[in-house]
Amino acid sequence: MRFNPRELLQWLAEHNSRDSDARQQEKVLEKVAAQDYTLVAFKMRDYTRLPVGIRGLEKLLNGDESGFIDLHRVWRYIAYDNHIRHAKGDWVRNNTEGEIDEFSIPTIRMEWSAYSMLTAAVFGEIQYAQWCGKRLVAEYSRPDIFGPIDLGDEPIVPYAVGLFWHWANANHGQSAASAEKLLAECAEECEGPLGRVLAAWNDDRSFATHFAAMCDDFGSRFDEPLPFCGFPVAIIATVMIRRGQGLSVPDHPLLYQTVCEVKPPVTSDDPFFDRVNREVSEQASIKQYRWPW
Repeated sequence: MRFNPRELLQWLAEHNSRDSDARQQEKVLEKVAAQDYTLVAFKMRDYTRLPVGIRGLEKLLNGDESGFIDLHRVWRYIAYDNHIRHAKGDWVRNNTEGEIDEFSIPTIRMEWSAYSMLTAAVFGEIQYAQWCGKRLVAEYSRPDIFGPIDLGDEPIVPYAVGLFWHWANANHGQSAASAEKLLAECAEECEGPLGRVLAAWNDDRSFATHFAAMCDDFGSRFDEPLPFCGFPVAIIATVMIRRGQGLSVPDHPLLYQTVCEVKPPVTSDDPFFDRVNREVSEQASIKQYRWPW
């Protein structure tokens, strides 16, 4: 197993700034005052790689389960960013109304949507996970409308799409053949252990082999966005979804690390988030900006 909490803690100390919560909150409130709601959401998402995200991850790496509460706050910031970006039009009911914001190319937007959807499933935020998962499937399936994607070395998007289909068993109006084709495409796009896990979902023996490889591979690089370089959300979501379906989950040492021992539902009390949501909801002309979950 490549995952080394101490090595990751040292990397965090060397590569990340330690701006205070107060300074980050000032940046968000400046954008609220300017009524630039897309940038409000973008600045909220900055918390993932600044004080809250680092603090939560460090707690978990040191064996403190209260770090999950910080990570739930991080999830709400990421999810809020997704929610704001979709607020001007329902990209599932009427894809043509979707607006791609100028500084978020489809690949980046979908990457954060994938992390947000997986984390929602892990923390028990099922309604949001379904909402986000449907939009992720729509974007992934229609690059002609939402823009081309360049996955590069980041397989989290097709893995999240494939995992959502396995979890929700949701064809969303598509035929069974179309669903099977999409799953095959996701598995091929993932490559490596993630793709093989999707492809072997209904074969317990083959799944066990590829799931072990997926766990072994985690921690081999730290360039994933914080806190997901140390919070194996795709692996945890896979475990929870399979258990929920009554399918087998192979044993692995990674699953005994504190960062994997989530006991949903996890919730967080965040007066700052509530303040931002209230102020944006009161002054925005588009009522869908209000956070509904």
